[in-house]
Amino acid sequence: MNIDYTFIITVATSIFAILNPIGNLPLFISLTQDMSDTQRRKTAFKALVITFIILSLFALGGKLIFDIFSVTISSLKISGGIILFLIALPLVMGKKSGLQKTHTDEKIMKERIENALPEEDLPDSDISISPLAIPLLAGPGAISTTISFANTKSEFIYTLLVIAALLINCTLTFIVFSSSIFVTKNVRPSIINIISRIMGLILTMIAVQMVTSGITNIVSPLKPVPM
Repeated sequence: MNIDYTFIITVATSIFAILNPIGNLPLFISLTQDMSDTQRRKTAFKALVITFIILSLFALGGKLIFDIFSVTISSLKISGGIILFLIALPLVMGKKSGLQKTHTDEKIMKERIENALPEEDLPDSDISISPLAIPLLAGPGAISTTISFANTKSEFIYTLLVIAALLINCTLTFIVFSSSIFVTKNVRPSIINIISRIMGLILTMIAVQMVTSGITNIVSPLKPVPM
């Protein structure tokens, strides 16, 4: 069986762009600024493990979801592309996407630092689960993209390749999050902003391609047969 290496590169690039570890690094630093280095690494590790499990389950169970809700891959490409575009456009413009904002938890963390709120006044929440894993990393864009790629090819090997790409990108994201102390001391915020915009631009291209492909797949069978 011949492996489509273009597919592999596209999947790996898409997942890296939508996880956007460098662009999400400032938010991770903000949410964990009162933690020790060890606690920060544990939080990052737990968040990425949860993200990997969630997205892998959707990669494996995507076909079942299609069958239950009578969804086609073309409709998923269109809806997923629209979601991706909504996430990507604010990144290109240098803003945080509304689908990725998690103001409540971040505000609580900041209030704890600024106002020295006692621990018992805080809600019993784990930021590694929410907002980091859900919805920041394993959000609607990542889920729809994972399902779409996992069901693009009929061979199961391609689903495994999608899961492998998820594992690699989650590992890379963990490394980036773990290096947050180094980054805050040595990398200018403008550099992070530039990289985030580049990731957003890549996402917009992928989103447009997904929508175009989905529409083409729907329209093509409707074309009249030449006499």
